[in-house]
Amino acid sequence: MIRKGIMDKPSLAIIGVGKLGSTLALALWQKGYRLSGLSDIDPARVEETARAVNPAVSDSDPSAATRGAEIVILAVPDDSVKAVSDQLASRQALTKGQILCHCSGFLPSSALVANKMLGASIASMHPLASFPRCLSPWDRFKGIYFGIEGDALALAGLRPLIESLDCSPVDILPSRKNLYHLSSVMASNYLVALMYAAGQMMETTVADKGKTEAMLQSLARTVIDSLGENGLENSLSGPIERGDVQTVTGHLEALKKDFPQGAELYKVLGRSLLRISKQRNPQGREWAGWEKLLD
Repeated sequence: MIRKGIMDKPSLAIIGVGKLGSTLALALWQKGYRLSGLSDIDPARVEETARAVNPAVSDSDPSAATRGAEIVILAVPDDSVKAVSDQLASRQALTKGQILCHCSGFLPSSALVANKMLGASIASMHPLASFPRCLSPWDRFKGIYFGIEGDALALAGLRPLIESLDCSPVDILPSRKNLYHLSSVMASNYLVALMYAAGQMMETTVADKGKTEAMLQSLARTVIDSLGENGLENSLSGPIERGDVQTVTGHLEALKKDFPQGAELYKVLGRSLLRISKQRNPQGREWAGWEKLLD
């Protein structure tokens, strides 16, 4: 496997080599970074990732993996970030000059404050992407954004690392990380739930149920493409945008009869579409009637 040169690139340790951590480890190793340490509570995951990236140290003990690393990345679940950070601090595993960051989209970098008190610089870097499996090829993630916040020194070290992955760092407000993550979840995880609900309905309409997912994914891709080309407001289409009262009324009747569990979801999303349509054309129609229909 071809690797780029390692000159002037900081050494890295990655704690947590699940779907995200192992994928980052492989991508950064392929970009020429030296993996000085890997750690995970699951020995099998450490072994699998170590075979791919040949770290100097692979250990179930996080503090052992951090030795010699200029940047330490915590790719652990949100509920484990502070516990792992506090464990590192209690063992004085990090010192002045080292950077410690976590990959949580919800927690601010202050979750790592115990190590800042020991001299380490702290930050968070959250990739805006869904990682479906361990050691995923990075090609599919090129061009994604990383939300970053933290100490200036830590961010100065993380920006070139993110850019080396052909991605873009974006500064976010630590005090608003909860909304930042909520937005991310709605645009990703909730999209899966929406496609699931749509699929349940579509399955009842086609002879070949095996084509349901492909049909809806094809449709969704045209919308995503339009969002990129035309922007949000100019990508709005469908019966609410057109003002087709009869069609929306028919949808609500069908939901009441066949999928009552989807009625509230339809109305909530419909009201959001209505707000977008109203912003585009405030005087375009009798909005009060539409609001009542979707209430």
